[in-house]
Amino acid sequence: TGTFGDFAMFSYGMAKFPSVRDGGFMIVNAKQFISRIEVENSLLSSPSVWAEIKNLITGLVMSFLGKPFIYKNLTKPHLKGVESKKDLSGKYATKETAAFRSNKYIYFKKLNDVPQRLVVLKESAVAWMKELGMAETVNLECNYFMFPILTEKREELIRKYQEKGIELGAHFSKSIVWATEFGYTSGDCPNAELVCKRVLALPTYYKALSARLNNGSV
Repeated sequence: TGTFGDFAMFSYGMAKFPSVRDGGFMIVNAKQFISRIEVENSLLSSPSVWAEIKNLITGLVMSFLGKPFIYKNLTKPHLKGVESKKDLSGKYATKETAAFRSNKYIYFKKLNDVPQRLVVLKESAVAWMKELGMAETVNLECNYFMFPILTEKREELIRKYQEKGIELGAHFSKSIVWATEFGYTSGDCPNAELVCKRVLALPTYYKALSARLNNGSV
């Protein structure tokens, strides 16, 4: 991704890798676009000092709430439902500005951890493939940040691995519902609807995932 074409755009966030607060970056392969991109970027307003402070504090709080023990006993059972209704983290109330200084600092710092993180992601992917009987399909050219599968047993698998302390996600399963707000009618894209009903994302960010799968340690 990002190695072909004139340029590629990426977003980052707390649930992405590297985990940084809201923002994004570009990879530019065609140098003739760089000056135009720099001009457009210069037109963005800079975040206020208060916005910088709020962004940093929110990031620290979200990082704390994402710690395994805290997430299991507080965040997931008590706060996720509130977040979906109240948007406590502010992810649905973002304002387009130039990059936050704190975000840039964290982003470039975490780039140094990419090689080590890729090892964890790929080891976790292999563990999932063995767990689900898919070992022959290992493709280590993929980074496996997101490992989606299609299954007719989505809810069953979610419950099964939740008991082991592993949270699976039905990411993008509501895409069709969202699309109806823009004029989509049920049946327009039957294949997409089928994917939405079966898609399941396997987490690969857990360290020592094999041990979790084998004995349910948290």
